[in-house]
Amino acid sequence: ASGLQRACSYLVDRIEALGPFDGMLGFSQGAALAALFCASYQGDLSQLFKFVVLCSGYKSTAHPDLFPGPDQYVKIPSLHIF
Repeated sequence: ASGLQRACSYLVDRIEALGPFDGMLGFSQGAALAALFCASYQGDLSQLFKFVVLCSGYKSTAHPDLFPGPDQYVKIPSLHIF
């Protein structure tokens, strides 16, 4: 499994164990990871949380296939703060 897959599996485990949560907040690298998580999650994100807040994040270049063009975006309501 890739590092992203392991990180996403860990997030799902923690969300399921400690939730429910209303939303997810990520700052800087955490915002980049939160966006990658939301883009790569195969299930229904609304079962995990209702929204994501991305603060001072950036588009990760580690997985360009997840955001190949301007039409691709996070699959849940999101607030982007720069």
